Amino acid sequence: MRKIVDIRKHHTDPAFQEIISRIGEPSASVKDSLCIEGLQGAAGAFCLSCLFRETGRLLVVVVPTEREARAMEQDVAFFLGSDQVSLYPAWDALSTDLLAFQRDVELIRIGVLYRLLCGKLGVIVLPLKALMQKVMPRAALEDYIRTIAIGDLLDRDALVEKLVMGGYRRETLVEEMGEFGVRGHIVDIFPPTATAPFRLEFFGDELESIRRFDPASQRSIDEIVDFVLAPAGEVIFSEAGKQHAIRNIRIRADELELPRLVRDRITEMIGQNLISSINPLFVPLFYHADHQSVRFGDSPLSSLFDFIPERALLILNDPATMAQSLEQIENTVDRFLLKARSEDRFFLEREASYQNGEQLRLHCERFQRIMLEGLPLGAGPFAAHSATPAVKFHVHSDLGLRPTVPSGLEEAGKLAPLVEKIRERLKDGYCMTFVCGGAEEVRRTTHLLAQYQLPVQPAALPFFEEMERRSPSGQLAIREGRISGSFVYPGMKLIVISDEDIFGKKTHRRKWRPAREGYFLKSFGELKEGDFVVHTEHGIGLYRGLQKLAIADIENDFLLLEYLDGDKLYLPVDRLDQIQRYLGPDGRPPKVDKLGGMSWDAVKEKVKKSIRETAEELVAVYAAREVMERSAFSPPDRLYDEFSAAFEFEETPDQARAIEDIHLDMNDAKPMDRLICGDAGFGKTEVALRASFRAVMDGRQAAVLVPTTILAEQHFQTFSRRFKDYPIRVEVLNRFKTKAEQLVILEGLRKGSVDIVIGTHRLLQKDVEFKDLGLGIIDEEQRFGVSHKEKLKKMRTLVDVLTLTATPIPRTLHLSLVGIRDLSIINTPP
Repeated sequence: MRKIVDIRKHHTDPAFQEIISRIGEPSASVKDSLCIEGLQGAAGAFCLSCLFRETGRLLVVVVPTEREARAMEQDVAFFLGSDQVSLYPAWDALSTDLLAFQRDVELIRIGVLYRLLCGKLGVIVLPLKALMQKVMPRAALEDYIRTIAIGDLLDRDALVEKLVMGGYRRETLVEEMGEFGVRGHIVDIFPPTATAPFRLEFFGDELESIRRFDPASQRSIDEIVDFVLAPAGEVIFSEAGKQHAIRNIRIRADELELPRLVRDRITEMIGQNLISSINPLFVPLFYHADHQSVRFGDSPLSSLFDFIPERALLILNDPATMAQSLEQIENTVDRFLLKARSEDRFFLEREASYQNGEQLRLHCERFQRIMLEGLPLGAGPFAAHSATPAVKFHVHSDLGLRPTVPSGLEEAGKLAPLVEKIRERLKDGYCMTFVCGGAEEVRRTTHLLAQYQLPVQPAALPFFEEMERRSPSGQLAIREGRISGSFVYPGMKLIVISDEDIFGKKTHRRKWRPAREGYFLKSFGELKEGDFVVHTEHGIGLYRGLQKLAIADIENDFLLLEYLDGDKLYLPVDRLDQIQRYLGPDGRPPKVDKLGGMSWDAVKEKVKKSIRETAEELVAVYAAREVMERSAFSPPDRLYDEFSAAFEFEETPDQARAIEDIHLDMNDAKPMDRLICGDAGFGKTEVALRASFRAVMDGRQAAVLVPTTILAEQHFQTFSRRFKDYPIRVEVLNRFKTKAEQLVILEGLRKGSVDIVIGTHRLLQKDVEFKDLGLGIIDEEQRFGVSHKEKLKKMRTLVDVLTLTATPIPRTLHLSLVGIRDLSIINTPP
């Protein structure tokens, strides 16, 4: 049951109280709209979240653009939780090709339509374009939906036919929404309304069990009693629907005077069940019984308004901008269709898939409306009709949070002015929340604020429950999440601060699947039949698929591996960690080993011998390092946290792990010798910057050795830009420098006035002397010559060494793999 948190018992805001009062009045007419002024960015999302919790009514929030919709959904999810908000996206008119479908968008839209159909409360956010687009008939969705429960008698062939008709794709392994698979008496289904796929086990036609399972490992999570089967698309490929589509395509093609070949190609694909999803522009074809409606838009397709319950509150964000967006969307679609006509392509008129402004106005008037930043628009479709004045909020979004850059490194630090503002607000009893983009940012900001003696505490409860617990003396909490901008809400004595408003906007990394620990497989879904695999005990073989075997009346799934001479190995799926995919040169298939033979043992012995020889060759250098000790570097302080927070990008998990590894090495008494391995652009340079900052701030020097002059210049620009706010002198030593300039730099290195020097092999010459070299960074070591590498060996016995490379030479990689040199791998793309 949803808990109602009465935030008004803490601080009463007259503006918010007026909104609650006016929308709850018995005399409030749906034709009247309530205008609200003064809410900007995340403050609007906060007030809408409060409104949802106070009223318990569904909120449908319409914004002008898709970008604003994503920002609003992100903000509301931060305050209410992601389970209370849904984004209803618009599909794009990208092509008039029948197969130009947008699968991900289609699945999300079906999920939201089902949520509305079931009457689930929450907040639905959508761009205006999505509101204009027509959807599948409500009756068609209701007819398809079915609850499947244990004990039901189901014809599996009929179930498969229903899944295909609903737009599901048949796959060997079910890993994504909208897929299904059949293996004997097992049927796997992943509906777009579920968070995990379901595994149905039959005994004859009786459904014996329903289990949710993990799509990555294919292992069961838990057993459930029933689930709801919804379609995986807005087209139900029933026989009647396909006949309507074929008939309408032929009539429309004749109207457009298109070649017969074009018409026959489209109708043949539909008639022979060659598609499971289509271009959303052509959804009307399947529901139009009368061909005239295809052109003029008098169709049985529904509007999104047909799914919205009558008691819902319709929120229109910036109606003036929405009126402009409406005109732009119509013009864009018209230009797109005009181009299709000029190229003799099949298309439908705009009215078949889009509602116009007048239709939207009529639909909107059926609901109670709230206009954010409402302005009078005259006869526009989103005109505000209200006899009462607008409600005005006094909310500020420009907090002046960016710290001023000091001319020198002041003892107080860069954030001192901001800290004073925070202390003043806490004295006034404000509830303050710092919002950080990730766990690393939370840790860093907590450490940074704690060094200023601020009473910061990690948020342990949801946002509104945390507000309920605040004390009259103020509260400073920090939580992970993202919002579009900071704001101050004096009426509720609330301040929400985004770390990006303090340290600058970060380029957020794309969402990738987490990098796997090690190189062994976690799911046989990573394999395809015919792939070469390596078994730890039996060597290289061929993967021949997944088979189900019964042994001693116990049935289990096995991976079939084929070896030389047709020998077969059945590997239980729970021993998946014993194999890995073969990685080798492209175009050169490996030699398959014989099951039970000696070839694989010989290969392993050869590798072991090579490792031993490499270790013996360089053991003297690393033995010397083991017995050497030096004073540990000073631990990271407030200045280091400020420097790290100013990084323009969000650290990837591997990048953060590599930085942590370096900190552990620099805390140790033994000199560091670590290899950072990662592709170009994966963030190795930032790792080197963090290590350099810590070494220099401890009073030592750092040298960056690179193989080419161009790379030296690139590093010099990067280091200079990142260290410009700190009293750190960075120089570059290469052939572009005159003799006089080089002498000045060399003198600075001897006296210690040059903190970081970047250079090519010029740094290895005899006239280069350091006052106190503490860190050597080597970029792309494999590109240096033999004589240079001998000098690098001597360097390793004296200072901490950090090596950066995208393609380590075999010897370097061997040393890291056998543990002589420490290794950090950055696998995660930025």
